[in-house]
Amino acid sequence: MSKNKKIKFLALGVMIIFLFVSCGKKEAEKKPEMKSPDVVKYARYKVAVYKEKDMVKWLATLSKAEPVNLNKIEEIEIKSKKTEVAEVTLSDGSVGYTKAGFLADAPLVFTEDTKAYVRNNVSSKITATIPRGTIVFTLSERAEWTKIYVGKLDGKYVADCWVNGGFVKDAATIQDAKILGEALELLSSAKDAKDKNKAMEMLKSIEGSARFGDIVKDKLGSTSNIEIDMTGKAIITAASGLKLRESDSTESGEIVVIPSKEVVEIVQKGAKEETIAGKTAFWYEIKWKDKQGWAFGGFLDIK
Repeated sequence: MSKNKKIKFLALGVMIIFLFVSCGKKEAEKKPEMKSPDVVKYARYKVAVYKEKDMVKWLATLSKAEPVNLNKIEEIEIKSKKTEVAEVTLSDGSVGYTKAGFLADAPLVFTEDTKAYVRNNVSSKITATIPRGTIVFTLSERAEWTKIYVGKLDGKYVADCWVNGGFVKDAATIQDAKILGEALELLSSAKDAKDKNKAMEMLKSIEGSARFGDIVKDKLGSTSNIEIDMTGKAIITAASGLKLRESDSTESGEIVVIPSKEVVEIVQKGAKEETIAGKTAFWYEIKWKDKQGWAFGGFLDIK
């Protein structure tokens, strides 16, 4: 091969490498942010979700420990300040935006009073004693130790600290603890009998909780002896919960599954009577939280 041909060959090779690198760089620049629809995060406390990235138009409010799917996180400028904004999908399928720092990893609930430490050893300073029934969030894990975010506790803000056990992760216990906390908070700030009755209804629903039933009785006395106005209301008796449907038929769309022992409001009795799972009863239009639909009366304890 002549010298000129060698030079041309080398030049062609350099040019090909340059084009390859340039194209790769452009592709990398064009590549959209990765979406992770299977990444689940949880609200650290009551969190507002907005319709747009600028977080002006409200979409929904998440309750503490409510799960969302994290789609992506972007750093954008809001009011001249760089802010990490999370795009999330709510359980009803709606997509919205909130500050990434408002979300956390899996929740935990303490089933015994537990000491929390500054570092992951018992010789470090004790930050706080976390009461039984407190819901916290996982930050990281190291051997048998777990780093957690607590939030406000007895008027003091507790952020990063370490615990060695004393908690469980199952959803049912977390839900009971959530109801207990909300009920006690409502009782302490009750403005009228309506607030008090609502709190008592919430407590009534977890009186049989294996983990926290004794706390209900110890703090407030047995809710069995507390008079609650149940006029026009009912209690869900189905052990696995009762489906709230769009109309009075098992073929109609499912709105939500109402957990067992929840208190619902009766709107009206339907004209349709059926036999389902060995029970013969009418359908009822009911309200539960912000949901309204139809439920089979065979699994309603109507007061």
